[in-house]
Amino acid sequence: MKIAAKRMWTDDGFFDDAVITIEDGVVTSVDRGREGDVRCAVAAPGFIDQHVHGGFGVSVMRASPEETLGWLEFLLKNGVTQVLAGIYTAPFAVMRKALGVAREVMARQRGGAGGALLSGVHLEGPFISMDALGAMDPAAV
Repeated sequence: MKIAAKRMWTDDGFFDDAVITIEDGVVTSVDRGREGDVRCAVAAPGFIDQHVHGGFGVSVMRASPEETLGWLEFLLKNGVTQVLAGIYTAPFAVMRKALGVAREVMARQRGGAGGALLSGVHLEGPFISMDALGAMDPAAV
C-alpha cells in the first residue's frame, strides 16, 4: 500500500509530497511523490498519551471492558496509537475494578481486539504526598 501525503511530519519538520510505502503493516520506504493508493493532507506518527483518564463519555475509573475498547477504537481513528490509563486515587475497590478492566482489555488486545494499544496504567494513587494532593480526595490517600 502506498499513502500519498500532501505534507508529512518528520523529526526535521514538515515536507511536501511524500509517498509512504507500507508492506505487511511496516513502513518500508518514504519517498517524494504524489501518487498513492490513498491520498491524505497530512501524515504524522501516531500519538502516545501517557496519562489519560478517559474522554468522550468514557472514564477509565468506571468503564466496562467493552466501553474501554470502544473508546480505544475512537482514539485510534483520531491519531492516538497508544495510551496509559490514568487511574487516580479512589477507594481501593474502585481502583481494583479499574485495574481489572485494564487487565482484561490488554488481554483482549493481545488476542486481536483493536483500537489504540492500552500498554498499561499510570497509577496516580494512593501513594501520593498529602502536601501535593491537587484534585485527589485526601480520604483515599
